[in-house]
Amino acid sequence: MSYQLQHVVHMRSIDRDTSSYPDPNQYRTVLSHPINIPHGHLCVASVMTAQIPFSFYPVNSKNNTLNVVLQRTDPDDGDPLGDVSASCVINPGNYTATELRDEIQSKLRKTALFSETDDAQANLPKIEVGYYSKVNKYTFTVTGDVTGTNPELVNVIIKSGTTCGKLLGLPSNQFTVDTDFNDDTREASVIFTSPFSINVAGDDTLYLRTNLGTGRSMSYETRTQNSGDLLAKIPIRVSPFSIIHYDADESTFKAQIKEGGQIDEISVRLTDSENRLVDFNGIDNEISIKFEVIRKSNHEDYELMKRDPYKQDRTLFPKNRGPPPTKDSK
Repeated sequence: MSYQLQHVVHMRSIDRDTSSYPDPNQYRTVLSHPINIPHGHLCVASVMTAQIPFSFYPVNSKNNTLNVVLQRTDPDDGDPLGDVSASCVINPGNYTATELRDEIQSKLRKTALFSETDDAQANLPKIEVGYYSKVNKYTFTVTGDVTGTNPELVNVIIKSGTTCGKLLGLPSNQFTVDTDFNDDTREASVIFTSPFSINVAGDDTLYLRTNLGTGRSMSYETRTQNSGDLLAKIPIRVSPFSIIHYDADESTFKAQIKEGGQIDEISVRLTDSENRLVDFNGIDNEISIKFEVIRKSNHEDYELMKRDPYKQDRTLFPKNRGPPPTKDSK
């Protein structure tokens, strides 16, 4: 395939209009010299290079909320004593598994649901969070007050609206951890192990999205079951507070974005896997996008020749001429 023209646009978030784009996770570049796509040509785009800081936090404002309800039960007769609910917010940042364990336990103990100490007191159950490194899971142990003046047992409900499920290895839907209370058993503790592996690392990929696919299917995402604006997935292979370097190779995805006309502006967005803007904490990034303008007939000829290089076709060979001679022909 012969490319007619190649253009490279180097974009820096530091050059953005901060009144319209205060954060470096999205910005717009207006080209003083638009990329023209002549009639009979098409344009493909790909990310050539990118330098993006790993300055965002795996635990952030989009995944740090835990909503909990305690169903309180009288251990003598099983009568409900009323529900108590609370929401706790994990501080944004980078955590190890044990650091996140300590953080979530501290936050839960500061709610109105649990005792602030290692013992149940003031008619409040105690909560203890454990970490088992062999299976990379958390355990949550809730012990009710069964000996105090107002004894009670508890069920624990993780409510909908909880956003930290992936971090803690919890289901995404609402669920209840039962005490298995019945006439024969009066268990004082609820022990629950997260059903899934915890994930303190967060997403392992950044999603670079653009406006270039407007009016044309640039990619398809199973998340939305529809065509999308995704131009590149950039893997994260470095430690936090390092620079993510992305360089294109031969397998880099090239999106056919336009046929005829011109490109006079480019908008980019950097998101996570759920299409939520990533918070880079004010640190800027740089992205280079390559545009290749191809004569459409060359593209069609190339595909046909690839299928059958000796096929007689007037698109490929002028009238009264056959295919190109082979090395054995005279």
